[in-house]
Amino acid sequence: MPRSALALALVATLVLALTTLLARAAPVSLYPRTIPAKGKLCTPSDPHYSGQAYGIAKCERSVSSSEKDQVAAHYGLLASEYSSVEFDHMIPLGIGGSNDYTNLWPQRGPTGQSEAGAKDKVENDAYNKLSAGTITQKQAVQMICDWMNNQYGTSYKPSNWGL
Repeated sequence: MPRSALALALVATLVLALTTLLARAAPVSLYPRTIPAKGKLCTPSDPHYSGQAYGIAKCERSVSSSEKDQVAAHYGLLASEYSSVEFDHMIPLGIGGSNDYTNLWPQRGPTGQSEAGAKDKVENDAYNKLSAGTITQKQAVQMICDWMNNQYGTSYKPSNWGL
């Protein structure tokens, strides 16, 4: 058998083997390291609006299973991967974020771990300073924007939300 025919037969065998393995594999998420949600502030017209606190509109935490499914579908996340992410509020509720799906995204790492844990620290710091009156909502959102921009290469700024 000529070398070119042998090489072609080898490639065909490898392609067949790879195709067979992929067909037997569990579904693979297309969930890449994604650009986070657009973000949205809570307003009095938000269905989860609960009033004012330290001068900002506040929404109650309420993310239903169907909302998680909607967010997951948007990002290509499989239901089997839910335990490996935190359905995170891009703009945290504590500094005036909304429960709207445009403010939610599947952040890698369950609560307290990896990226989610790192962002939680920034969120808590922003909330503590805002609620103590030492910074404004715009400054608190800027803290979140800085973390997101550093982590994901985005260009978020408080003016995206009218701040």
